[in-house]
Amino acid sequence: MRLVMTVLLLIVLPTALLSVLAGRSIQSREVILERRLVQTAEDHLAETAEWVEQVIETALADVTQMFRKT
Repeated sequence: MRLVMTVLLLIVLPTALLSVLAGRSIQSREVILERRLVQTAEDHLAETAEWVEQVIETALADVTQMFRKT
């Protein structure tokens, strides 16, 4: 009985504790990476929207100028 308790205290419990801590660490890292991914995607989307807006404004200015000439 003493051997079983010793094995539990020295091997099983520390292993279980380390497994739980590793799982939490992985979950935290996943949350950090997901937030970073969302932020990067939002930044790229904003940059793309600005570029598209500039292209549309340039095209509109060109069309307006052509209509004024005619």
